[in-house]
Amino acid sequence: MEGVRFRSVSLSGRDGERVRLFLEANGLKLEPRLDYTLVAELDGKIVATGSLAGPVLKCLATDPNRQGQGLMEKLVTRLLEEEYRRGNWHVFLYTRPANLEIFRSLGFREVARVRDRVVFFESGPENIADFVSALQEKRRMAGGRVSSVVVNCNPFTRGHQYLIEKTAAESDWVHVFVVTEDLSMFPFAVRYKLVQRGTAHIPNITVHAGGQYIISQSTFPSYFTRDPNEQVEDHALLDVTIFGQYIVPALGITDRYVGQEPYCPVTSVYNRVMQQELPRYGVTVHEVPRLEVEGEAISASRVRQALRGGDCAELTKLLPSTTLDFLRSEEAQPIIHKIKESSAPH
Repeated sequence: MEGVRFRSVSLSGRDGERVRLFLEANGLKLEPRLDYTLVAELDGKIVATGSLAGPVLKCLATDPNRQGQGLMEKLVTRLLEEEYRRGNWHVFLYTRPANLEIFRSLGFREVARVRDRVVFFESGPENIADFVSALQEKRRMAGGRVSSVVVNCNPFTRGHQYLIEKTAAESDWVHVFVVTEDLSMFPFAVRYKLVQRGTAHIPNITVHAGGQYIISQSTFPSYFTRDPNEQVEDHALLDVTIFGQYIVPALGITDRYVGQEPYCPVTSVYNRVMQQELPRYGVTVHEVPRLEVEGEAISASRVRQALRGGDCAELTKLLPSTTLDFLRSEEAQPIIHKIKESSAPH
């Protein structure tokens, strides 16, 4: 289209308000945690926009009167160039089913779809088939009860340990997935190590990195914002669909264990969606009551609050010895300092 100008904009000022209004006029919301936004303008008006959040393309919209004129293709091509400039070669996006052919023509591959609401695509040299193939190499048995647990562990608590021990006691094998996304106070490498150390006494367990396909910014961004908006259910459905279609058959999973969620509405929605959807894939969901200390459920947020207050007695009640040992180490001191300086949910 002649006369169309593409430019990156800041969402903190007037341009941000213009983008928000344009998205709302097209039935979308301006999502949080966007780190780059591009607009296409014609005669001073926005006619298309799209944003990036890490390796994910989001908030893609075109003026209905300008559809079919190649605007979306040009916009996405520029967004991909920015992703590649940042070193992100494995890229994801959400779109409506009506836009399938546009993104297929740009080299995107469909991963999963949530009924007629959302389609999830990926592009790049890596793909979900590679992830599934790597998982299949860790499959430990055929038949029996093969269970799964997905944890963030920010940090690993006695509650997490109790959930995994209970799962292992009731299962032939357990696959534990640790959320890989580095958006928590405790970095992934530390959380993964704490889970390994805290479950080393359990013989029938494999600990995995969750990667891009299990509770990540790509599949379930609402988990990290903790914003109980109407998109939470779509995100939860997408994450659960990917788990059911790919992870379950790769490892022969028959059961999934989750902790009850008395505090976070986003996780509560996720638990409900799992209970509704996973039986379609032959998976039984077990919601386990939280382990309590002094009448209150153990939670990682409770641990972080104790760290902020320097409450060693409280930490001793909430944490296994492996996590306590880490918190006494030099490696933990920058993390503890960061927690004391922040009130963030993660």
